[in-house]
Amino acid sequence: MDRALRDIDWLRQRLEQVEQGADWRTRDRATAALERAELQIRWATKPTGKAARELEHDVLVALANVDLWNRALPSIEQQDDEGALA
Repeated sequence: MDRALRDIDWLRQRLEQVEQGADWRTRDRATAALERAELQIRWATKPTGKAARELEHDVLVALANVDLWNRALPSIEQQDDEGALA
């Protein structure tokens, strides 16, 4: 939603809809913001939490130059011997 609210063109389109009488609920606006983002989502299951954290870390490192919605890139230094974030 934050990205959509920073997009002036998207906001203008929503304003035009309101001016034309559109009666959208907050949920509808949030859905429109997610559709605007054209998200590509992938997931994987792992047998342990440690394996899942390792996979997440590896993917985030591999995609370090991509604008992801993940708010933090865990560094190796932030993990304990079990792979848990410190």
